[in-house]
Amino acid sequence: MEKKQKLQTLLERLKLDPDFKTLWRKAYNNPSDRAKHIREARKLFNLSPFWEELILPIQFQQNPDDLVVLDVKIGQPIHEIYDETTDRMMYSLPIYPESTLAEVKKAYGIISDKYKAEKYKLDVRQSSRQLDCIQYRAYELSKDGKTLDEISDIISAEFDTSYIKEEISSLITRAAKKSNR
Repeated sequence: MEKKQKLQTLLERLKLDPDFKTLWRKAYNNPSDRAKHIREARKLFNLSPFWEELILPIQFQQNPDDLVVLDVKIGQPIHEIYDETTDRMMYSLPIYPESTLAEVKKAYGIISDKYKAEKYKLDVRQSSRQLDCIQYRAYELSKDGKTLDEISDIISAEFDTSYIKEEISSLITRAAKKSNR
């Protein structure tokens, strides 16, 4: 039996249960308390958050006295969260017992497309560890107010290498870019 059929079968059984019908009626008659009744149904019938997120909000909007067959396209939910720190939308996939690998893969593709559309990617290019250390040290010295000549001398001494002041600006810029600044 496929996922949609399993969900439909379980929902049809729940609709026959007197306790479920009571919660459904309360939720339908008191929309402001609907979330509370959905949580009660989840707890009473041991339903995953998938039901709270996708199934029950739709079902509990329907009149329990009408004969309603819930037929919705149910896929993998994608959570969108605004990150105030980075001023970006972030996406996540909750994995529920009802989740299927095919749906998760499809949702992952959707999330990847959203990140691409927002031009949000982590660029971790190959570079040597020593070069990373040199670039970040140059960046740090720059932040401390050192001149390019001073940074050149400090870097050359600390890393047993030779840099001229004209190369220091590019080291600083690369360090800033590597940290997604």
